[in-house]
Amino acid sequence: MKKWVVVFMSICLVLGAVSLSFGEPEEGPVWKTVLNDAIKFGGVSDSTMMQEALQFAMTNNISLSEFLSEVNTINPGAVEIALTSSFKVVEDKSAVVAAASEVNADVGTVVTAAIAADIPAADIVTETVKADPSSAGKAVAAAIAADASATEVVAAAVSADPATAGDVVTAAMGADAPASEVVAAAVKADPTTAGTVVTSALDAGAQADEVVSSAVAADQSTSSVVVAAAIDSGENVLEVVGSAMEAGATSEQITAGATEAGLTADAAQVAMDTAAEAQAFTTESQDDGAEVETDDTPATEAPVSIDNPPSEDVSPN
Repeated sequence: MKKWVVVFMSICLVLGAVSLSFGEPEEGPVWKTVLNDAIKFGGVSDSTMMQEALQFAMTNNISLSEFLSEVNTINPGAVEIALTSSFKVVEDKSAVVAAASEVNADVGTVVTAAIAADIPAADIVTETVKADPSSAGKAVAAAIAADASATEVVAAAVSADPATAGDVVTAAMGADAPASEVVAAAVKADPTTAGTVVTSALDAGAQADEVVSSAVAADQSTSSVVVAAAIDSGENVLEVVGSAMEAGATSEQITAGATEAGLTADAAQVAMDTAAEAQAFTTESQDDGAEVETDDTPATEAPVSIDNPPSEDVSPN
């Protein structure tokens, strides 16, 4: 920021403070004038001037929601930098989220602004979901778009409100987060969401083997629920059962899940036997393949010398 801009803002603040002792000027509250100048000279990217304007407004008992509302009135494009400044100035981050909600600020903008203010992504997602569970998907998507860890923000959102698990998984995968990471994070955060998590991941286009194995590995106690959800979603029974077995699900859990999804216990047993045979065959084939060695060295024969060809008897009889 140029020095003259800083000097100008300082003069505005001083004059504003002095004018307060004589009442508000005819053109309106001084804090609005200071804010307008901050936006005019600081634009939508300089948080320093915005922070000064916010601090001045707060010293005059202006609420954060009123401040943000005025920013939106002056220039909607400056709302994000105003939120970033708010997160830096106001100690209670939940108060900033609440104020942003009061003025209907976009959830994605709130999350992005918080991360820009060095607020941990998991923290802002938690506060956002607690304030408005319906915003969980948008909050997670925005955090991932801002390069936050998908594992951390998914876990934070599900922990804040398990009922949002479906939306969170869908949003995270829509933001190109790996299905295995998303599913594992959600199930670890709250195992009771396993069925919803599996269904949402599959509906979002994830592969059944990846989803089932990730969910079971994240919390083995959810195996029956995971198997049932995957089969109910129309996935191949053999693939579901085989993936669950590889991830550590017991035969009892698999049978329970399969029967819950409408299969008979016998059918579940057949699926497990078939999956076990397939796994054994695959393992055996891999082992056999590793033992086979091919000698590509070309075969050679002893060279035939033509330096001294055998002599023939050509003498006359």
